[in-house]
Amino acid sequence: ACDAARAAAAASAAALPEPLLAEVLGAFPADSRVVVRSSANVEDLAGLSGAGLYDSVYDVALGSTEALRGAIGVVWGSLYTRRAALARRAAGLPEASAWMAVLIQPLLAADTSFVLHTHDPTGRAADAVCAEVAVGLGETLACAANSGSAWRLLARKDGGGVDTLSFANFSEALRVDAARGVVTETVAYQDEPLTASAEARVTLGERLLGGGGGV
Repeated sequence: ACDAARAAAAASAAALPEPLLAEVLGAFPADSRVVVRSSANVEDLAGLSGAGLYDSVYDVALGSTEALRGAIGVVWGSLYTRRAALARRAAGLPEASAWMAVLIQPLLAADTSFVLHTHDPTGRAADAVCAEVAVGLGETLACAANSGSAWRLLARKDGGGVDTLSFANFSEALRVDAARGVVTETVAYQDEPLTASAEARVTLGERLLGGGGGV
């Protein structure tokens, strides 16, 4: 059943109207590379985080509609993988309630990426934001298959400062290379400012607090 549903998703992507895809292409510069990202209504729930459960496709060239069609088909189809279906079943979510949307975003050559919790999930502070930060692209944080820890910064909304709760130790990072696209590199943490400098961690924590502290 899962294989048939994924095939149907790919077929639906192949049948997307050309004017619709042309409109998407027109929203970006002609030489853009993008991320086609999954956004399901059955993730980030109280009983199911869904981190890494659904697929996103990095480094999609927008030179033609075919690459975009293929990436959309992969994302739509990831709703129906066996592991996704089993995870939803374990969480008590009916299959008929599962829907997948697609976000198309510019591919940025990020030095670091972060997930920001506007309420501290660690329970250490009732009035704080908690940021998880990793080197390179955010897939390192979003994919549950990656083993390791992020820099975890706790920034108190009352001006009580920024605490470092953990240091990053993911062995590899995804980076954007102008010639090679998205590549996997080994992280040299001794050269990373967030490892060596408490000031850098405080500065970043305060910047993220400024962006999410009012939520």
